[in-house]
Amino acid sequence: MIQSSPKISRSAVTLLFDLLSTPRMELSGEQFNSRQEYSELVSARLLIPVSSTPMSVCIDGRDRDIVPEETGPGFCYFSAGAGWVKVPTEALQSYRADTIRVLSVLRQWLEISDRFPLATLQHDAVWDLGDTWVGKRKFAVLFRVSSCRAR
Repeated sequence: MIQSSPKISRSAVTLLFDLLSTPRMELSGEQFNSRQEYSELVSARLLIPVSSTPMSVCIDGRDRDIVPEETGPGFCYFSAGAGWVKVPTEALQSYRADTIRVLSVLRQWLEISDRFPLATLQHDAVWDLGDTWVGKRKFAVLFRVSSCRAR
């Protein structure tokens, strides 16, 4: 069944591929709120929420161990200068790239037949998107995610 490809901006695609190049393919709520393009990726169902109980959060570039609040819902951390500091719930939500959805959309953009399911050749690293013809030759299209990037 052919479904329509999501319409996303070039900057959102760039951010998506940057996220795919990280080892866990996740971003924190703080990172999410810093760029509008991430909302665009969530709307296109290319990023999905990670539902795990948070143990730490990155605040102002530092990892902080958080604990559940004793007085009600939510979490907090201890700061030597400020005492117990509440952590906004939206800062705790993490998002992860939905690799199967991303690769399915990529396969649509490249006009590769979807008769066969995507094959994982190496978990979260290499996938076989299918075959395509280039001239009179048939080629396998592989997608590889690298956890380190050369700049």
